[in-house]
Amino acid sequence: MSGPYKRMIGTVLQRLRARIENAESILVKDEIDDEEKESLVNDGKGIQKILKTLDEKNQLWLEFLKVLDPDDRIKETQAYENYTVENRHFYEWIEKGREIVDSIDELVLQRNPDTSENNSVVTQINNVETRELTVQLPRLQLPEFHGDPHHWISFWQSFESSIDRHNFSQIDKMKFLLNCLKGEARNVVSDLMLTNENYQIAVNTLKERFGDKNILIEALESELFRLPTCTEKSISLKYTVDKIEKIFRQLESIGENTNNSVMTSMIKSKLNRNFLMEIAKEEKTSGRKWNTNELRKALVGMVNIRESVFQSSKHFQVPQTSNQNEMNQKNRNNENFQRFQKVNQARSFPVFTHARNIICYFCNGNHWSNSCLKVLGLEERKKRLIEQNRCFRCLRQGHILKDCLVRRNCSFCNGTHNSAICPKRNFEQENKSIIIKIDK
Repeated sequence: MSGPYKRMIGTVLQRLRARIENAESILVKDEIDDEEKESLVNDGKGIQKILKTLDEKNQLWLEFLKVLDPDDRIKETQAYENYTVENRHFYEWIEKGREIVDSIDELVLQRNPDTSENNSVVTQINNVETRELTVQLPRLQLPEFHGDPHHWISFWQSFESSIDRHNFSQIDKMKFLLNCLKGEARNVVSDLMLTNENYQIAVNTLKERFGDKNILIEALESELFRLPTCTEKSISLKYTVDKIEKIFRQLESIGENTNNSVMTSMIKSKLNRNFLMEIAKEEKTSGRKWNTNELRKALVGMVNIRESVFQSSKHFQVPQTSNQNEMNQKNRNNENFQRFQKVNQARSFPVFTHARNIICYFCNGNHWSNSCLKVLGLEERKKRLIEQNRCFRCLRQGHILKDCLVRRNCSFCNGTHNSAICPKRNFEQENKSIIIKIDK
């Protein structure tokens, strides 16, 4: 019975995933030009429109569940809760979309803090139409709340200072509150009618559901635990440290003690080996074992130093002339032609081939990427391709899957991806089979 709703949401999710994929391929870069920045802003706007559509489709599905018989409702509710796309519940895709928008906003504002035009994504996300109230109100920009406990405190503090503490009628406050609530949060109070009496009931219900301190602590610690280990790139370190700081600030704001050995170990587990060695050297030089706060301070310092070096290096870069650009293009074309010749020679005359001509994009080893035995996880392979700005279909740099001109499909499942990242393959099992053959 839920089939039509799954298909509706699935179609919209495909558009969301395409936007996310395009934005991520740019966000992982160390340098982002104006054209790419404009593309990110457009992706941010597009993602917001898609999230709004998903919320509408989700509401339709939830309304459908309400009118079912009890037995059917239990069955269909399970189908709703277990509905996943690419091993993720569609709510996770929605949250991923919001994270991408946050990253885009942060990047745009950071690069152009004085340009009001660059605030367009934030403005369009949070714009709320002025309501006709019993008193004349200024035009307000209120935050939205979708039901994530992480965002409850900041949402309520903003709403409280803008609306709740002012001398508006209870029914006007209720209008503003309902206008700010989306998705799961709106569903929690959807049975309350628009009356003066129900405003405080709605507030208390939301506080009990999303403002519980223990639930928030558990959610934040879970987010820290699930945070992936950063790569060796500076932008990856910055992203990880920013995430860690955001989580710890929220924990500290609710009075949780974060200065302990467990948290210290958790932070270190999120660092790339090279960054971990750098931290270990600084800690040893200090002559004492660092606590969590000292470790966080050192990580923020590492990020600031790298950011400072990056900004300074930009001032000393000499812009290339058109002749230099043409010469560089010719050199690249010549290199590509020579590489093409080497690859063809390697295929035609393997006996005379030197292994150094072949480089694996996953581990930098002297073998084809399709035959890599070191990096076996599908998500890890995809992550490394994104970091190198490589296409999921042809594995070449400089474009993404939707812009790829190659029409060669996967040799395993005929899907529109390279066989090196085919989800139908069991890379670990293939590795075991190869080891068994070698042993024999």
